[in-house]
Amino acid sequence: MILNLAIMIRSIFFLLSMMLAVGLFAQVTSDPEFPVETAPATIYFNAEGTPLESYTGVLYTHTGVLLEGGTQWEHVIGDWGNNTIQPQLTRLDATHYKLEITPDIRTFYSVADGEKVVSLAFVFRSSTGSPQSSDLFINVFSDELSVLITTPGQEEVIVLLNQQLLVEAASPGADLLEVFLDQQKIYESDESPISILIDVDDVADPWDEKMIIVKASNEKESAYDSVKMTAIPLPEVAEPPFSLNDGVTIIDSTTAGLVLYAPGKDFAFVPGDFNQWNINPESYMYKSTDEERFWILLENLDPNTQYGYQYDVNGEVRIADPYTEMVLDPWNDAYISNETFPDLKPYPSGYTEHIVSVLQTQQDDYQWIINEFVRPELKDLMIYELLIRDFTEERNIQGVIDNFDYLLGLGVNAIELMPVNEFEGNLSWGYNPSFYFAPDKFYGTKNKLKELIDLCHQNGIAVIIDMVLNHQFGQSPLVRLYWDEEARVPSSDNPWFNQYPMHPYNVGYDMNHESPQTKAFTKRVLQHWLDEYHVDGFRFDLSKGFTQTFSGDDVGFWGQYDASRIAIWNDYESFIHEIAEDAYIILEHFASNTEENALSMRQMLLWGNMNYAYSEAAKGFINASSNFSWIDFKARGWVNPHLVGYMESHDEQRLMYENIHYANTSSSGYNLRDTTLALRRMELAAALFIPIAGPKMIWMFGERGYDYSIDFNGRTGVKPSRWDYYQDYRRKFLYDIYAALIHLKMEYKQVFNQIDYSVNLTGNIRTIRVNHPDLNVIIAGNFGLNAISTVLPFHDTGWWYDYISGDSLYVENTEEALSIDRGAYYVFTDTRLTSPGLHSGITTRTSGDYLNLALFPNPVSDHLHVEFYLPQRQDIKLVVADVSGREVGLLLEGNVSSGLHELTFNLHDLNLRPGSYMFYLYADNQILSNKIIVK
Repeated sequence: MILNLAIMIRSIFFLLSMMLAVGLFAQVTSDPEFPVETAPATIYFNAEGTPLESYTGVLYTHTGVLLEGGTQWEHVIGDWGNNTIQPQLTRLDATHYKLEITPDIRTFYSVADGEKVVSLAFVFRSSTGSPQSSDLFINVFSDELSVLITTPGQEEVIVLLNQQLLVEAASPGADLLEVFLDQQKIYESDESPISILIDVDDVADPWDEKMIIVKASNEKESAYDSVKMTAIPLPEVAEPPFSLNDGVTIIDSTTAGLVLYAPGKDFAFVPGDFNQWNINPESYMYKSTDEERFWILLENLDPNTQYGYQYDVNGEVRIADPYTEMVLDPWNDAYISNETFPDLKPYPSGYTEHIVSVLQTQQDDYQWIINEFVRPELKDLMIYELLIRDFTEERNIQGVIDNFDYLLGLGVNAIELMPVNEFEGNLSWGYNPSFYFAPDKFYGTKNKLKELIDLCHQNGIAVIIDMVLNHQFGQSPLVRLYWDEEARVPSSDNPWFNQYPMHPYNVGYDMNHESPQTKAFTKRVLQHWLDEYHVDGFRFDLSKGFTQTFSGDDVGFWGQYDASRIAIWNDYESFIHEIAEDAYIILEHFASNTEENALSMRQMLLWGNMNYAYSEAAKGFINASSNFSWIDFKARGWVNPHLVGYMESHDEQRLMYENIHYANTSSSGYNLRDTTLALRRMELAAALFIPIAGPKMIWMFGERGYDYSIDFNGRTGVKPSRWDYYQDYRRKFLYDIYAALIHLKMEYKQVFNQIDYSVNLTGNIRTIRVNHPDLNVIIAGNFGLNAISTVLPFHDTGWWYDYISGDSLYVENTEEALSIDRGAYYVFTDTRLTSPGLHSGITTRTSGDYLNLALFPNPVSDHLHVEFYLPQRQDIKLVVADVSGREVGLLLEGNVSSGLHELTFNLHDLNLRPGSYMFYLYADNQILSNKIIVK
């Protein structure tokens, strides 16, 4: 038998060697063929068949090494995209390049003493980083005689008895290579590399374990490498005795069924805590009669025990259950505090690698206080986009719960949580998803998330979660289960993924939403979150990517009307609304207006990004780019108010940052980059944003003028929460303005969220005119750099009331001009409403020819901010008096220059007890007064 095997091996040796060489040459090769770490090497890259095939610019490489005993890239040269540091390749012809590694591999990569290099790792890239190759590797050998079994690539391999096992090995310094099965020699060669096929059923019986040993020798020494082989029979084909879903089905307190969808795979095991992580007959899964699934029943489980487990498929890959509701992460769990996730189950180190899924037959069910939440209507949504990681310094769900009064005070009726299902790493935005049924443990337990959702519902606030189903990344079990190792992309038979993205701006691996398997998986995900977590809807990331219409790098073509994409979304919309007829579907689409309008005709909402226009206007640049008319759904020609307009989102630069760094400074005496005035411009923008009809969204902390760049600590890096900003009276005042505007819109939904209105959202003076029998409204603001006299579109003559300040204005003639100072705004109603009393005086002047005095906040409890404007230098006196007129404090006296002046007083220092007080400004022959209430 061994003789026949050896003959068979020799007969295929040269053919397989040539196939191996051709396959390697297709991408990356080296000279010498077997590089050693203490010598130079030349790396050759062939771009044919890669995304770089048509690239004509300079090619660079992101490169490092893999060290013995490790799996991570080490000693990476430079930073991704840094063309001044990362190595540049030499072009040989249109598609071939070389890289010289000198004076030797260890020196080139700055490898430390005691470290052993086993592979060189490369990503070849363009000067901009896109396009790029996949991850590519070259094996490295030591100076001493060594041998490496390159196939199989793992230390243990499982093979079916009816299969052949390919064994490949190389040794650059050997005179002889010998292959042993246990102690019996089955092959020898004086050439390297070698490639042999072993007929398993000729050498093993069912469940035999054999050691395949490759010995390399020369006249001086010998070296060895080995692989353990387990021979197994074909899986038994049968249907389960119970109806089982893909993933885990809990049958009773001691029994669970597991099902893995894996068409085209030969066999699967379930190693786990319940079988000491063994590959044996007890962990061997049945194959379904349609040969698309594997299943097993787990019996005699302890209801109070959490069991870790994985699927071992074809003896080639171990994956966690794609449907698991909890994972154990060997790389990131150590950084999760016990306060955030108490008594987290330890990772089973020493038994397995990669992410582990967890099941438990009996868990503590969350007791919902609100089971039937009445969701706000689509048109009434006021959404607060929130990243749990950066909301508080605790960076967890409990931090949101502890500060829930802050959200209540703002008055929003919906919270949109950035991704909360398991994503790669801990400190992420979450748009790199890995497991869709498991909440990310870095934020807290599943019941803690339910507690937050329940708390929101108790207070009339809907919860929308960000769902990322355009793509997944390399930790996803659905990616890893069907993977092309050579091309470093999903394999062509992957049921859920395209091998290559169908559209521009793709990240990760592109999901195929015309695949029945992807549709089924997506619907399972959506139903899980609606049923198990009572969420009220989804914001779908990169929804424009849900298409199989290939657009390559053509962004314009990608955004054109796509009937197939509309059909995909109509199908998902129908499915969601069969489960919850009033659930929210929000698309980050940014396609043609024709397509977005078609989607809006269904019960779907679409993101409306007006960041740049609002930013330009707030900064005082009045031009075509500052026209934010597109915030109005009617301006788009839509019938339904299904546009979720926003000035800021997680993905856009913060308005306040733009204000203080780049605002227009061309107007003398009006420095918009000053923090106080920049915050005032934020008020102005909000006044011409929040009240506009239809749903609106604000990004976390925009309401207090968050002024860190989106790129601080890296675009997606951790940002400081800056809760101290809330103690800054100026920022607290902005929060109060947001809250007042939201309250007005929520209190008068029938007025603001109907179609009888008109807007003028371009130019210096911008207006909103709302017509309703219950209330007429005129909102006006001056985005220019000078005071402007303008005719506002008042409905009638008579008294009009500024909602913000509580002041009133008598309109004698609707054609009479009103002077609006730069940066000033009014929210006029024809009925006096309960005012938040945020200004004493309609506005604070910054120019003109008459005095002005403003006090805020009002009422006040700690610090009072006083602003006054003088048209020219003059003698003044500022005093405070009680209600009897008795002067109780002299605040300022002297000769003061013209312009705007700001003062802040601590009420404790002024010794003002709770009550009403009058502030008087004496200037030349004029006296101004304002009333303030001290709480």
